[in-house]
Formats: sequence, C-alpha cells, structure tokens
Amino acid sequence: MCYYWKRFSSSSSTGCYGSGNRKSTLLLQRAPQTLHPQCTGIMQLLQTRTPRRFLASRLTPDMEGKIGFLLTKVNFGKHKNYQDWFFRQYLSSRESQTLRPDLIRYICGVVHPTNDILCSDVIPRWAVIGWLLTTCGSNVTASHSKLALFYDWLAFQPKDNVMNIEPGILVIYHSVKAHLAISATLLDFLSRIIPTFCPEFTTTIRQGIVTSFQTLLDKKVVPSLEVVLDNPKIDADLREMVKLTFPECFQIPLPPPPPLPEDDVVAEPDMDVMKDDPMELDNSDNETETNDSGRFSDIETISTVGIAEEAVMIGVKIEVDSDKKPRARPTVAPLSHSLPANQPKDVSNALSQLDPDLLDLMKSLDVATKMDQPSYDDLAELTDQICSAFVLASDWEDQAPSLAQCLIETMRPDLLSDPLNERGDEPLIEVLSRPLYVLFRKVCDEESNLINLLGEMYKFQERIGFHFLFFIQAGGTSLDIGIANYIKLAEMIQGDDDTAVENRLLRDCQLLSEEHANLMVYICPTVYSTQLSGISLKSRSSTSILHTVISSLNPTTLFRLSSLVIIDRIESLFEHVVPVLRASLHWESWEQFASWKLSEAHGFTIDDVLEFIPEIDVDRHPEAANCVLLWFNTPCVDHVRVLTGRPVGDALAGTVLQRWSRE
Repeated sequence: MCYYWKRFSSSSSTGCYGSGNRKSTLLLQRAPQTLHPQCTGIMQLLQTRTPRRFLASRLTPDMEGKIGFLLTKVNFGKHKNYQDWFFRQYLSSRESQTLRPDLIRYICGVVHPTNDILCSDVIPRWAVIGWLLTTCGSNVTASHSKLALFYDWLAFQPKDNVMNIEPGILVIYHSVKAHLAISATLLDFLSRIIPTFCPEFTTTIRQGIVTSFQTLLDKKVVPSLEVVLDNPKIDADLREMVKLTFPECFQIPLPPPPPLPEDDVVAEPDMDVMKDDPMELDNSDNETETNDSGRFSDIETISTVGIAEEAVMIGVKIEVDSDKKPRARPTVAPLSHSLPANQPKDVSNALSQLDPDLLDLMKSLDVATKMDQPSYDDLAELTDQICSAFVLASDWEDQAPSLAQCLIETMRPDLLSDPLNERGDEPLIEVLSRPLYVLFRKVCDEESNLINLLGEMYKFQERIGFHFLFFIQAGGTSLDIGIANYIKLAEMIQGDDDTAVENRLLRDCQLLSEEHANLMVYICPTVYSTQLSGISLKSRSSTSILHTVISSLNPTTLFRLSSLVIIDRIESLFEHVVPVLRASLHWESWEQFASWKLSEAHGFTIDDVLEFIPEIDVDRHPEAANCVLLWFNTPCVDHVRVLTGRPVGDALAGTVLQRWSRE
C-alpha cells in the first residue's frame, strides 16, 4: 500500500490533488492515528505485506491470465513471440507506461512458482521483469518500475517470504554479462533510495536491504554476492558507492560458485509444452509466510538450470556435443561503447557542441518526430538539410560524434521498431521516408563524408547495421551501391582486415535474430547476395551466420526461406552441404530439422552426403538419423556399401535394407 501511495503522491504533486496528498502524507508521518486508530505510521505500512488481491486488481483478468500462462507454460528461449504479442496487446500505447510497475509488483508479490516450475525450462520471473524494465519509455516509469521491483526489500525481515525479493537479485545477477547497464542502474537505485525514500527511516531501510542480500545468499538464490556487488565490469565509482552503502555485504564469506558436474547435460529449452503445474496464487491475506515457501529443491539443480538460463539471457546457447560437455555458440562481442536504444538518453552536452545551423535543424527534427502524425515529407526534408549542413561544415570531423549521438536519440523509435512487421497499412515507400532511411539514402547517393557520420552512429548504436541491410533489401538503393557502403561501414567499425565484414555481418544477424526474428528471412537475399559472395565466402564455409539465421526460424519462416531458395531469390545459403550438416549435429533438434529441410530445398540428395552417413549415430543423433532415413530412396551399389559398412545391428541400416528388400 505504501508503494502505491508513494507513486500516486509523487506523480500527482503538481496536479489539483497535490495539496491534499501532501497533507495526508504529513498526517501519516506526524499523526497517523488521525487516519486510523491502529495506524502507527509509514513503517507499519512498509512492514505489512500488500494483499495479493490488491496487487491482482491492478491488472485486467485477461492480462493476468496471459502473464500466468507466460510464467508457467512458456519455455525459456521460446518466449520472444509471446512477449512481442503481449507488448503489442497491452504495452504499446503511451498510456500503458503505468502498467509496467503494476506488472512487476504483481509478478514479485503474486506469482510464486512451484519447485517443479523452478527446476523446469519455463521462463523465470527475472527474465520477464528484465524485459519489462527495458520497455520503460520515460525516466518516471523506469523509477517506478525499479521501486516496484525492490519495494519488498526496503523493510525485509528474515520471517518474510524470500520469493518476494528473489527476482530483484536475479535480474542484477543475470544482466551483468550482456545487459550491464540494467545491473548498474539497479545497484545505483538501491544505493540512492535509502536516504531519499523515507529520510526518517534511513537506518531501517538500509538494514532491510542488507538483510535481503544476506537472506538471498543463505537461501542460495545466487552462489555469491561478489558477481553482483563487486563485479569488475561495473563502474569503479558505483562499486565504491555500493561498498560504502552496504559494508556488511562485503564481510559475508563469498563461497565460489558450485562446479557443474561433468555428468550433467545442460541443454537448451525445447518446445515441449509443460505439464499442468498450477501457479501458486494465494488468495489468503492473513496467512503467515515462512522462509520454507521460497526454498529451492537443491543447489545442484539451481546451478545447472541457472547456467542454462543465463546463457540464453546473454545470447549464447549452451549445446551438448558427443561427450556431453557444454558448448557455446560462437558470437561476436558487441561494441564496447554501443548505447542501448531502449531508454531515452540525455544528449544536452552533444547538442551544445553543434554548430548553430546544425543545432537549429536538430531541434526542428526532434520536434517534428514527436508529433502525433508527423509528415514524412517534412521529416525527409529536415534530414536532407542536416546532411547537407554536415557535408558543408569545415569542422565536420569534430561535429560527427556529437551529431551522431543526437541523431540516434531522435531516430530511436525507428531503431527500435520492426520496419517490416510493425508498419501496419503503411506502404513500404513511406517506411523508407523515415529519417533513418533518408540518411541511408543520402549516404548511398553521395560519395561524401556522410559515410563517416553513419560510421559514428554505428559505433554508438549497433542496430544501425541490420536496419541498413533492410534498407538495401527494401530497394532503398541499388544492391551494388548498398553492399559497397555496407562493406565500408564494416571495415570502418571492425578494422580493415580479412574478417571485418564477416564479423560485422555475424553481429548484425545476431542482433536481428534477438530482436526481430521475423525480419531475418526478409534480408537473407541481401546477406547471401552475389555482391557479398566474395566477401562472405568465409561466412558461408563457416556456419556461424547460417546457424544464427536457422536459430531464428519457425515453421512459417522456414517455409518462406525454403521458397526463396527454390525460386532462386537466394542463390545459395551454403556451398557445401556436408560441413553444415556435420556442424548441425551439435545444434538443437529444431535447428537440425531446419538444416536438413534447407538442404533439400537446395536440391542436395543422398549422394551428396554419403561421406557423412558413417558419422551419424542413431542414439546420439536421432534428428539426423530421422532425416537421412527418408533420403534413401532407390538402392544402388554405393548406397548399399555405406549401409553395410555401419555397425552390426544398426537401426538405420536395418530399416533401409528391409524396406528395399520388400520393394
């Protein structure tokens, strides 16, 4: 209750009810009995558990059902489409910003998964909360969402339910590697909220947060606080502030993380629908909650599942090869100074460094883009004027970094959107009239220093890459010119070496598969175009890019990609089939199936993979065995020789030979 009072009073302090809220707040602080005879003040509210019915009342029944389904039935790694649908349905409007804190409070206080769900592949609460935090569109919403996440920490006592505070520590813990900004901002929030939330109870609130850390470590929710509080990746000043704020947490013995047993197989979540594990929805408001309600089954299960969950969160898939040791998919590290586009950035310093002409034009463009119904003609004209002013500037090299930051902030909606699937009834030609694509067109139409400006933008925001590939595929420029400029950008970012374009292309595909998987198939004709064949030949012989493409497919997009191959819209996804199929043995089941189907679409037959057949073990590679079983059609000497050379009692050879004998 205190959480919602704090939110309401802070957001309404300037409105017509502001004076009433301030008066009630003063009464709650100085004379609480005037509000209710049994009220002792703010601390009583902080220490009283919010009724779950009240938290649930903040959501519609339909929304509550969808969140319940997501957190009990959807496997981790297969949740992207569900989250995208939920966002479009409930969180896409401006008015929906206030729903994010309510959803986070509901997840923390109401949705308490059973041990069976915790040990399964179902998406955990921390992953959904982390996603909600990245969708906050304003600083106010972000602040309220963080308060919703950590509200139960402020007056936490050992007798309280650890499940209320578990998501907070796990969001920080799992975001350190790939989403460091989230971990840093949450730690900063915890440190700064102590003196600001309720100044007269600063000591009590600090003790509540310290108790939360100690309880979470005792319950083995995280193996160590060192990764969370003293990670070398976190800014040194922030780490020092955390140490000064919570010195007790650094006096707790920090045990090393438990080793992963060699016999354990860590596999990526599959697409099986979970059995009916009811979500624990406790409608009783007066029961006594004990620590046991939040106890995990055992530490071995936590460590194994936690590693798999963390791997999916950071974009590295844990796969299992023949000797059952975890294997990570090769990735390209993101640019060290690339800025996340999810949240608004303060670019006042960058604006102050612009020339007067560029400054006026940037302000006009920013105003025009924030209109309810912006005119694309006006936006295109303003973007064109900015490009012209930059080209003519005598100090363009000094202006480029500042202008790049300003343009990224202004074009943030374009960078975050899926230009193909979120345009609705908007014609594609109007999509290409957005400021981001107008800038791309100017770069391609003119051989000028604009390519340097785009390079600076690329350094600050990596989404530029796959949007540029979309621009080429959508016909914004000719394929030859577009690819030539993409190669220049890649060499500008990665360095002028033999693998610059390959590494950049891989990174862009990885980002696209994580954010807009449905767009991947659309840009494949450009990625695998003949203009890139000389550059991406190594990419084709290696399977990194192909694996990224295949991992983003679903049955519908697999059909589309196969169709593009069959009608020669894509010349070839790979030159040689055997290296691809051999590499696919270490991929997940769906990816292996898709690899064989794409091989069929290319026209490869059993004769092309005969040398690979002896490597297929029916027990260890059932997916490949199932697919190759259907490739043996007509018997011939070479086919019989390969099959009879397999081990005695081999099921694959026995099945094919028996079928041929009956025919």
